[in-house]
Amino acid sequence: MAVVLMAAIAGWRFVAAAQVDGPVTTDAGNWLAFGRDLLGPDVRSSSIVYPPVVPLLTVVASEVLGLERGIAFLVAVCSVAPAVGVCWTLRRLGVEWIATWAGVVVAFAASSGEAAAWGGFPQLLALGLLPPLLWSLDDHMRGPAPRRAWRSGLIWFAMAATSHFVAAVGALGGLLVVLLHLTAPTGSPDGARRGGSTVRRMRPNGLFGLWPALVVSVPLVPLYLDLATVGSGAVGPGALRTMVDGLRYTSRDVPALWYPAIVVALGAPVAAFDRNRGRSWVLAASASGAAVLALILLADRRVAYLVPVVAMLSVGLLAVGAADRARVRRRRDPSSLLMVALLVVAGVVQIAAGTTDFAGQVEHHAVAAGGVAEVLVSLSGSPSDPVVVVAPARSAPLGWWVEGVSRRRTLTGSDRRWLHFPDERMRAEEAATIFGPGFPNDDQLRTAAAAGASVLVVPSTWRGVDRAALGEQERRGSLVVCAERADVMVLGIALLEGDEAPCR
Repeated sequence: MAVVLMAAIAGWRFVAAAQVDGPVTTDAGNWLAFGRDLLGPDVRSSSIVYPPVVPLLTVVASEVLGLERGIAFLVAVCSVAPAVGVCWTLRRLGVEWIATWAGVVVAFAASSGEAAAWGGFPQLLALGLLPPLLWSLDDHMRGPAPRRAWRSGLIWFAMAATSHFVAAVGALGGLLVVLLHLTAPTGSPDGARRGGSTVRRMRPNGLFGLWPALVVSVPLVPLYLDLATVGSGAVGPGALRTMVDGLRYTSRDVPALWYPAIVVALGAPVAAFDRNRGRSWVLAASASGAAVLALILLADRRVAYLVPVVAMLSVGLLAVGAADRARVRRRRDPSSLLMVALLVVAGVVQIAAGTTDFAGQVEHHAVAAGGVAEVLVSLSGSPSDPVVVVAPARSAPLGWWVEGVSRRRTLTGSDRRWLHFPDERMRAEEAATIFGPGFPNDDQLRTAAAAGASVLVVPSTWRGVDRAALGEQERRGSLVVCAERADVMVLGIALLEGDEAPCR
């Protein structure tokens, strides 16, 4: 049943994304540019790096299925990845019906659907690996074996090669799993299996037996050393406000569901405290603890996307704990029925909200759809061609699509909050200077030409064009409209008298 439901949700989302006229999402252009830089000549600075899994998947999907269907396929698959991770983990604990419903709630959450709509593929895929990673580490610590250690290491490697942000959360959660086992009472029911005393648990078959996780991660060390130089900023009032805004944004579809869910996620380790370190309590404590630590240490708005996964995993684990207690006491635990009732209500409410919102989310974030897609093809070239200056589309970096599809170097206009690398921010500042008040004036065109630009791409959602100034530049021959469609305009620059404005 769970497999059928997840496949149905993914299939429906594929159809919704494929119906858009052009490639969907904002960030897929970024992943395409990363992937093609990995496989060919770099269109970007070598200081801009990212884990390779999603960039390579984006290139493969677009080559095999075509650009539009390939991106739609990734939207569909990635949108259900967190749900699959939650469902798989809870099913391993023997609560299949609860696992299915918890997965459905996560699949229809705004944080899954909208994250897929804007192209948050790395975070979604890696979030799908987070619950299995915690379960695998817990399984190893309860019965150390090389097979379990290698399994944990491979899951960790897949996560780290997909998203450095979620990998940091996974590292925090994994550390908590290990610490909870190392501090378990030696007289607990699992004490003998865990290896007895704390010192004995650290011997090769226990904690030190996790060395495969370190071995398989060695190839990623250079990448992570480069990423370590790019931080999200220190925790402060501004960062905390940003994260609170992120929580509001990801829960805005059904706040009456997700605000209490946050309380459940935070309270689950306390409500189900187990001094003997039962499996359901260890997983709940490590998942919730990792989310809290990420909130404190990472100062990143993407922490908000952990909420549905951690909340539904916690609800499911509370139900598992209640069922375990009922078996021991040989009588029904009312808290188990409460968890089931909460999941049913949450599922119905979230399905209704998620079904109506997704198509609109996809269309909103499809900044390269319609006439923009035609422009991307017409500008196709190589990194040695003149620079393209691209205005932001709804404050988002449309220039990523020029880099990914057209393979041209860009000055990409964007809101700074979407940019993490110094080189990106520097180029965005240059673009902001060019697309300033009174665009297009002489100083702005000279700045663009000095940067090596020959073409300006202006989406219709950017409202900064002064039509009178544009007409004057056209009459003087220093600027020509190469193409104008309902949703984008392409301008060619020719500042020297007698030059024909290059439209490529």
